[in-house]
Amino acid sequence: MADRPRRSGRRYPVDRDSASAGTLQWWPARDFRPVAPEGHTDVLRILDEHRVDLVKQNGRLVNQLHALLRELFPGGMERDFDTEDAAGQLKAFSPETTADAMRKNVALDIVGDLRRARFQIEDITARIKTDLAASGTKLLKIPGVSIVTAARILARTGDPTRFVNEAAFANYSGTAPIEVASADKQRHRLSRSGDRTLNSAIHIVAVTQARTPSSDGYAYHQRKMAEGKTSREAMRCLKRQVAKRLWRTMLHDFRERLDVPLTA
Repeated sequence: MADRPRRSGRRYPVDRDSASAGTLQWWPARDFRPVAPEGHTDVLRILDEHRVDLVKQNGRLVNQLHALLRELFPGGMERDFDTEDAAGQLKAFSPETTADAMRKNVALDIVGDLRRARFQIEDITARIKTDLAASGTKLLKIPGVSIVTAARILARTGDPTRFVNEAAFANYSGTAPIEVASADKQRHRLSRSGDRTLNSAIHIVAVTQARTPSSDGYAYHQRKMAEGKTSREAMRCLKRQVAKRLWRTMLHDFRERLDVPLTA
């Protein structure tokens, strides 16, 4: 048999060049959304994430201090002890062993760390409040929305116009109920998708409204319960309504800042 030259897997030497040329022709034709410059929502996100870290740090310090106080004082101390009261008792405590002396010193160090952490939390919260006021957001007018919750919702949402409608925002936030098969009733289950941090913030707003008789959310939740829905099902419906109102408020604020006529 005649020897034949071996060929590589690539059949045509210009395959790579052809693919590159095709990509270059396709790329400009795509309708890409321009990347928006960083703004107040990015600042709020940085502040909120830093505050979350500080709150977690504060919790760890409280647990460490509580463990030491249980070893130093007979019967320990209440779980919700006051840091300054604990500091006073520590200063008045006279250790009898070197181990207790070290426990006292470490506990006093932790008290100092707690004071610093709480000062930082208060400072960050004040800065968040200032930035929210500067943004002109009306989220704070919605029942159940606190300063921290408003900042988190704005930070996790970013530009509200990137969602084509309220249903898209509901999917993004994980508040769109998922329909499931049922024998004789229309049932929905909890959505596990979406931004869980944003979902948690919306959940806080919904729970607060469901427990506040003066809010519209309370009446809505009671109405859903009267229709035969379980408490959890009624809460999912309320979260969906809260998400709709939050998105519409953010969209209104955004267009008001740009002086754009409202169409939604």
